[in-house]
Amino acid sequence: MSARTVFRYFPVKADLLFGDADADLEELRRLLATQDDRLAPFQAARQALSEFSEWIGRPANAERMRVITTSPSLAARALEVREAWAEAVAAELAARRGLAAPDEPDRLAGLLVLAVLISALREWSHDGRGPVDLRKAIERSATRATEILHP
Repeated sequence: MSARTVFRYFPVKADLLFGDADADLEELRRLLATQDDRLAPFQAARQALSEFSEWIGRPANAERMRVITTSPSLAARALEVREAWAEAVAAELAARRGLAAPDEPDRLAGLLVLAVLISALREWSHDGRGPVDLRKAIERSATRATEILHP
């Protein structure tokens, strides 16, 4: 494949690493939306993240995390993506409560959910052994977040 062809589909080099972020986000939103309405928001998000580990727990994603952490421009792009993801999670959490738009508690929860995911991805990407290990990393991060908030 020529460079011209690649850049026709990926106008910016960073798009090579973030090209599937929208599909990943839609899957996370779908998983969150399908959680039992009786679950507390963080428990629903925790379960959705655990299930999401099967979707993103590929070795290529571990390598992507390692590459992103070594590049300031990619890290900056990752922050933009994470902000959009946090807002989308907040919107799903608001919808679970029957709200048309997220309020400040939903936005805070969206950021917390993303922090759990990022923490788990960082831990996992150092060994990248697959979705089972990512699921365990998500559980550890969610447990740590719970312990911090409820000592």
